[in-house]
Amino acid sequence: MSTMKAKLQLASVKGIIILIILKCVSANLDFQTIDEGYYSGIRTKMNRVYRTHQGFSNMWARHSSTVRPEPPLPSMNFDDNWVVACVFRGSFRTGGYGVKITAVDEVDNAIVVKYKTYDPNARDITTMAFTQPYEMIKINIPVRGMEVQFEIEVETAASLRNGKRRDHRGRLSFSGSDRT
Repeated sequence: MSTMKAKLQLASVKGIIILIILKCVSANLDFQTIDEGYYSGIRTKMNRVYRTHQGFSNMWARHSSTVRPEPPLPSMNFDDNWVVACVFRGSFRTGGYGVKITAVDEVDNAIVVKYKTYDPNARDITTMAFTQPYEMIKINIPVRGMEVQFEIEVETAASLRNGKRRDHRGRLSFSGSDRT
């Protein structure tokens, strides 16, 4: 009887180990860029997730307030587990700044939006205009209401040219309803 009990315990331990491994595995999710650019009516640095048409519409009105004619609101169906993730860098006095969403992963029952930011070197020739770099994407999340986190990697133009990487990583978490 004790060998049977030992076999059951061993099987249970193996099952738990497999569950832990599966939970830690990340899966890449497809995403589609809705809009990206360097000029926005949103002049503050922020990362946001929109899960409703109303929240997305309010953000879009603010974002496109400086463009004439105002671009139409992109079509979105929030009923089918779609969310919009936005990265706004804030306002800069020159060009040369940028942001690019590089990946969206499902990790530990959360969605992680990974993005890079780019800054000009002090010696770079840049546009002499105020800029507000941003990117907006839509993601079809596997489960409604999943937490969405943002992970940033900062690189300078000089470090990219010289083959040196200067990484600064951080993670910000947003979950629940719209954060406007």
